[in-house]
Amino acid sequence: MIADTSDSGPNLAKEIDRGIEVLRLALRLQSEKDGVQRSEIGDLDKTKVIDSLAKDANTAATHLITLRKYVPLLLNLAEIGHRLEKQGKIKVDYGGSYPEQALAYFEKQY
Repeated sequence: MIADTSDSGPNLAKEIDRGIEVLRLALRLQSEKDGVQRSEIGDLDKTKVIDSLAKDANTAATHLITLRKYVPLLLNLAEIGHRLEKQGKIKVDYGGSYPEQALAYFEKQY
């Protein structure tokens, strides 16, 4: 069985959703303070201001959403790395990366 990320998965999703909500709130508050109607996160409305703050907020939200998708994969790959090490198929030195070593192993195999 692959690593069970169900405990971290929902918590991670909630934390990411909260991070995006904080970005939305910060963008909205700064827009009110500046007296500017900025485009909302996820809605690049060309009738509203799309300045560096709006772009940065959208970029940060995109990165958070990407984390939601890839952190569980990384955790599973780390678990596979631990299994491969126990089987003697890879060696992970102190400070090494189980996911990177597991991926390198599979790249050599295929």
